[in-house]
Amino acid sequence: PPGGGVALPLLARLLQRNGKSGGSLGGRGRIRAVCLTHVPSNGGVVADAAAVGEVLRRYAGTPEEGGPLYLLDACQSVGQLAVDVRAIGCDFAAATGRKWLRAPRGTALLYARAALTAAGSDLLAEPPILDHAAAEWLPPVPRLPLGDGGGGALNSGGGAAAGAEGMGSGLGGLAYGLGGYAVRNDAQRFQLWEGAVAGRLGLGAAAEYALRLGLHNIEASVRGRAAQLREGAAGVKGVRVADLSGQCEGALGLSGIVALDVEAIGGAAAVHAALLRAGVVTGTSPPGSTALDAARRKLPTLLRLSAHYFVSDAEVDRLLGALEACADHPPAT
Repeated sequence: PPGGGVALPLLARLLQRNGKSGGSLGGRGRIRAVCLTHVPSNGGVVADAAAVGEVLRRYAGTPEEGGPLYLLDACQSVGQLAVDVRAIGCDFAAATGRKWLRAPRGTALLYARAALTAAGSDLLAEPPILDHAAAEWLPPVPRLPLGDGGGGALNSGGGAAAGAEGMGSGLGGLAYGLGGYAVRNDAQRFQLWEGAVAGRLGLGAAAEYALRLGLHNIEASVRGRAAQLREGAAGVKGVRVADLSGQCEGALGLSGIVALDVEAIGGAAAVHAALLRAGVVTGTSPPGSTALDAARRKLPTLLRLSAHYFVSDAEVDRLLGALEACADHPPAT
């Protein structure tokens, strides 16, 4: 939609046409997954993720009922918004630690709905990489030598166990293979054993800090500060607020990400450098970061502001003053 939300009626029609059975996809419709970006890198809009979940369950059902998986990209929302995966109804949600949560770079969070990883569930394939964190290596299964008429395993293991049995070596009259493995029945099946312990501790500390402050308190502060920035920047000559309205179906207003088109006062790179010299840290968002949106709206590289709850009124005033200075005397590229 023009306001930047999600076209919920279109999604409903596609799901109704999709169907839950028939075809060549093992009893499932052709739509196997629905992926949603909760908050984009620029554009400002907060997608109504819970409304998408409601449409999915109403018109397609859960994955257990033959419906598609619901995957939520929450990288730009966790830490600035109160994100409730159960209320949203997603099957998976992924978020990075280094953004609004302010955890160390290289950390991330993954939510997986318990029913999808439960013992006996066949809704998910195995992860592409398995190690000791994601699966247990089971001992080899004894096999009778083929020459003795045994011709097979004494016990196949069953359940979640799988793996190779070849490359056996003789031992006490029995041949032993490589053994099998059992994948974990929880979200840790996607976890790798090796990782930066300090980073993980930092991620936990950041999450605890945000929870102590209160996610709803953080959201109210961030949205309010972003509205203040948009209003102030819109009054600077040559600066255009590039955010969408967020006032449409499938949207829940605007986030803390503020995108500015500053081509008329020197361009994003030059203005970014000038602001940095003035003690104001901003970012830039090139078209390649959001290729589809940038192509549709013909966006240049944008100046991106992310005002968190700790940003003060004085810092907002310093930013707006520095933008005014750039408008009066455009910095060199």
